[in-house]
Amino acid sequence: MSTNLDTIRNKKIAINVGGKERHVYFDLNAFAELEDAFGGLEGMLTALNSGSIKTVRKFLYIGFMHEDETLTEKEVGKWFDMRTIDEVVGKISEAMEMCLPEADKTEESEDPNEQSPTNPE
Repeated sequence: MSTNLDTIRNKKIAINVGGKERHVYFDLNAFAELEDAFGGLEGMLTALNSGSIKTVRKFLYIGFMHEDETLTEKEVGKWFDMRTIDEVVGKISEAMEMCLPEADKTEESEDPNEQSPTNPE
């Protein structure tokens, strides 16, 4: 499956944590940090979907590094709690989607048994 690099939106996602509006964003440096931590894109996505609090904190920390390289993971961890975890994970996921290319929809796997509207049996 190929990707279309023109679909990368490079958008920063706003989230209110730590008493101010911050922006989650994954640039190449952030993806390199995530790769070091999780071993590639598949590992990143698996880790994020695992529900691990440490993983959420790591993603948020790395997603904020573009704004302030002096942050620590523990400092970032003080900015959210279990009441806001779903919102935080949603913002992380949204930021990841903005910074990755979309898959080429014309090459999605097709079911050979699926009936085509232009070729009825």
